[in-house]
Amino acid sequence: MSKFLDFPLVYGKLGNHPGSLTTEQAVALFNTAMRCPIGAKLIECWPDTGRSTVILSAAVKNLEGKLYVFTNFDNGNKAGEGWFHRAIKTHRLDVIIDHPTPSEVLDNPADLAVMPAGGLVGSPGLLRAKRLFIIGSVAVESIDGYKGVEYGAGYSVWEEAVMPLNEALVEGEHAH
Repeated sequence: MSKFLDFPLVYGKLGNHPGSLTTEQAVALFNTAMRCPIGAKLIECWPDTGRSTVILSAAVKNLEGKLYVFTNFDNGNKAGEGWFHRAIKTHRLDVIIDHPTPSEVLDNPADLAVMPAGGLVGSPGLLRAKRLFIIGSVAVESIDGYKGVEYGAGYSVWEEAVMPLNEALVEGEHAH
């Protein structure tokens, strides 16, 4: 295992890198990611300027896992895209920047998926993860298939709701 990267070191290296990720959100994001198992698969959807990507990359390095980043800079956010790529280069991040196929996401759920609150419109059905970290001041009251487990200033954490066995059996009988 390589040298462990702790939060103060990683966050301190961000310095004045622009972005809307607050210190409280960054701490919660790092701690949530570090609760994932060794070899974890993390997904970041629609990053802004790369602050959260740097935090997630450090956690993935500690966990000897993989970070997949799905970008959406086609929306005209050229400044954000520039800062995002600068963060990748400056911090020498080992991330996989890609657009997933539905089977890649649905067949092999991530241990953690991170996305802005505004990105939830229509997307939970396209993404499977054991845990969701939602960044943003938009209050998210419910997410189909998930239960809220932590709420803070500008973020929330959701875990996959496990259906009791008797409900799963009844639901399975209706599928035949």
